[in-house]
Amino acid sequence: MSAKEALIWDVNRGMSVTAAAEAHGVERSCAYKWVGRYQELGAAGLQELSRTPEYSPNRTPQALVDELLELKRKHPDFGPAKLAPMLEQRHGEHVMAVSTAGELLSRHGLVRKRRSRQRSPGPIEHGPFVVAGAGDSMTTDYKGQFRMGNGTLCYPLTIADPFSRYVFAIDALPSTNTAGAKAGFERVFREYGIPRQMISDNGTPFCSTHSLGGLTQLSRWWIELGIMPIRIEPGHPEQNGIHERMHRTLKAWVRRNRQSSRRPQQRSFNAFRQEFNHVRPHQSLGQKPPVSALQPYRPFSSRPSKLEYDTTMDVRSVRSNGQIKWNGTQIFASEVLAGAQVGLLPIGEAAWSIHFGHVLIGYLDGLTNRMQNRLPERLDPMLTSDVDPEPTVASGVDDQ
Repeated sequence: MSAKEALIWDVNRGMSVTAAAEAHGVERSCAYKWVGRYQELGAAGLQELSRTPEYSPNRTPQALVDELLELKRKHPDFGPAKLAPMLEQRHGEHVMAVSTAGELLSRHGLVRKRRSRQRSPGPIEHGPFVVAGAGDSMTTDYKGQFRMGNGTLCYPLTIADPFSRYVFAIDALPSTNTAGAKAGFERVFREYGIPRQMISDNGTPFCSTHSLGGLTQLSRWWIELGIMPIRIEPGHPEQNGIHERMHRTLKAWVRRNRQSSRRPQQRSFNAFRQEFNHVRPHQSLGQKPPVSALQPYRPFSSRPSKLEYDTTMDVRSVRSNGQIKWNGTQIFASEVLAGAQVGLLPIGEAAWSIHFGHVLIGYLDGLTNRMQNRLPERLDPMLTSDVDPEPTVASGVDDQ
């Protein structure tokens, strides 16, 4: 017996509706509603009624629905964005919104859902990167995490010179957070200097899929030091092949020398670096160890100089909430850039490229007042109206 039937049973046995409502934990108005339906319709009145309105003035006429379905069957590769305008051309007026056409097609099972695309990070645009000799570049990555003897995970952060193959650091870290990584990079920069470019993959903490230009606090710091972040293409570790080859050697070492906890694991990594850099001969170096080809980098300063911008750029300060002031409104840029300045360079009709120091990190579309990682579609000849636009960085407007 359902709760409704039990309530009706008690009322039929002489209990008042108010008492029955209290006994069954429902509102008195609800109890009266069910009693009234039972008295009018019997047991059938206790069934849930359709909530569909008897009359809906905005309902799409069935003839128009049939016409849309006919068009879809005739053009199975066309989506609602094409079918709705075709209906408009037939009737000589606007008859159906694209969203309505999409909903109708979906309701009739005529929409094939696309596989969700992995969100890609914003690009930092640069030409094909080249390691221009000794003291020019550094590479970095995390060797795959592994469990130590005590069961905790170790995330080895590795930093190396792709020219000499010299490994500057293998840090046994408890995670991939920015603080631990930055401490390792600062130690390397103080001892060896800073490179012209830092080559990495698109993982944390080198890159973010949620920020303008894919910037993180770590890559922002690199740019402020005058380092160009270079990201290899997703899914192409061979583009950082020299570093990956070192990781393969390190992996074999870890397999033989897995330690009980982080401190002895760090001592093991230090022993690996000593052997790899000073003893192990490398064929690419004429069977000499990496230390033989190591050259100094540019001096490191813990207080980087202020970023400079060309006089053709409109320089704006990024507020603590990640927004800049633009044409009397607030446009969201990136919280990563809070407290910094960005330069905007006009590149076309109501469009600007966004620069952080010497690095292009995105675009401002003046028609939508949004900052985004990709060139606005109307300015990109490689894009057509049938291609889905890339996701933009969310915008927000606050009162001044």
